[in-house]
Amino acid sequence: MGCRGEFRVKNLLFSCNDEERDLFFRTQHSKSRTIYLVYRICVWMYHFGWFLAGYIHHSIFVPVNVVVGYRYLTRWGHFINMVYFTIALIYSIIGFVRRNKASTEPESRPMLILRSMKWMLHSIGQSTSLIITILYWAFVFNQASSGNAPSAFNVDTHAVQLILYLIEIFVVGFPMRLLHAIYPALFGLVYVIATVIIHAAGDDSAIYTFVDWENQPGRAAGIGIAISICGSVLCHALMFGLYRLRVFLAGRCCPSSSGVKSNLSSVNPAFEADGP
Repeated sequence: MGCRGEFRVKNLLFSCNDEERDLFFRTQHSKSRTIYLVYRICVWMYHFGWFLAGYIHHSIFVPVNVVVGYRYLTRWGHFINMVYFTIALIYSIIGFVRRNKASTEPESRPMLILRSMKWMLHSIGQSTSLIITILYWAFVFNQASSGNAPSAFNVDTHAVQLILYLIEIFVVGFPMRLLHAIYPALFGLVYVIATVIIHAAGDDSAIYTFVDWENQPGRAAGIGIAISICGSVLCHALMFGLYRLRVFLAGRCCPSSSGVKSNLSSVNPAFEADGP
């Protein structure tokens, strides 16, 4: 089996067939939309609880963090995650309410937009969370912690967010597209441009020590672009590999209960036999 089909231009966008569309309402391992909805509610409640608690905590004890939060990639990523998990919950609720309708019915425009947003934000969120986790623990923590143990909020934003996406990869049923790596890359470039604007406005020229627009603009541009493009592509490829592992394991371990065949092309038509 090959995956040349992944590099079709249409896979840059969010088209899918009826079988794939149904996978957005269920887990990889069960056709039950009820189980999937319960999972969605639990994940959203956890995420929203920590999101709200973090905002309240920083507003009371470290208000400056609320004021300057727009500078940091962590806050951007956390916001993207909050939007993703909220849209995923809404989409799951709609799927649960409409569970008795045939999956072959034409998809309404609002549902198409909602599904596309969910798919895109999932690609952005998982890759960005991995990048944030690596950068924070490798370059930021030792400088910012002064030898102190990380706070619960730091652990949540710089570790648990990634864990949530790793759980997502092995639980959700919908496919990943390799070419969707373009979306986290674009998100990263937008953030780099934002740091340039923040520097030009005289707000902060070195949000991170390795991105210093005032003293080392060439180095800052190189690192920013490299992380945005190369980092995003590599992280997305890693997540895509885990997705393929999920489909393979589901097809081997529980094909009857999940309705998933062991052949990867049955779940994602991009995985098809190499042809002429």
